[in-house]
Amino acid sequence: PEARQRLVTIDGLRQELSERLEAIRAGMFATLKAISKEAKAAQARARMATIVVFVLSSILGLGVAAIGARRVIRSIKSVVRGAEAVEGGNLDTRIQIASRDEIGRLAASFNRMTDGLRMRDRIRETFGRYVDRRIAEQLIGSHNSLAERGDRREVAVMFCDLAGFAALTERVEAEQ
Repeated sequence: PEARQRLVTIDGLRQELSERLEAIRAGMFATLKAISKEAKAAQARARMATIVVFVLSSILGLGVAAIGARRVIRSIKSVVRGAEAVEGGNLDTRIQIASRDEIGRLAASFNRMTDGLRMRDRIRETFGRYVDRRIAEQLIGSHNSLAERGDRREVAVMFCDLAGFAALTERVEAEQ
């Protein structure tokens, strides 16, 4: 009888322990469920933040790229307009140098080229006043240094004196 009594007590304690364990398990399950729900919510917020940051950085990147592209296109158009003006005969064309990149170096080269073309035309005009234009063109356009080596030709030279020209030049200024 005493052993039965103790078995009943042990069964009661086991039953009570099982109920307490079940309550603890239920509490732990509820806690884990709440933690899981919070983790999913945090994950959703992180996903949304990632999408927002991606979209904003994409918009910013495209904006910067568009501004850079417009600047490059504007510089190239400036060089093209200058080249068309020179092609049309306007050697006074200058391109504004807006940057130090390749386009800026191209603009500087273009300006040096037009300076050289203007100088060449000035030399051609000035030289052409004193020498026959064909000879001046041949000397300026010659790549084989015709002026340095000379050219032997048979020519006829005529000297003439105008009546009263010497007296006239003594009285009048050179510009007149």
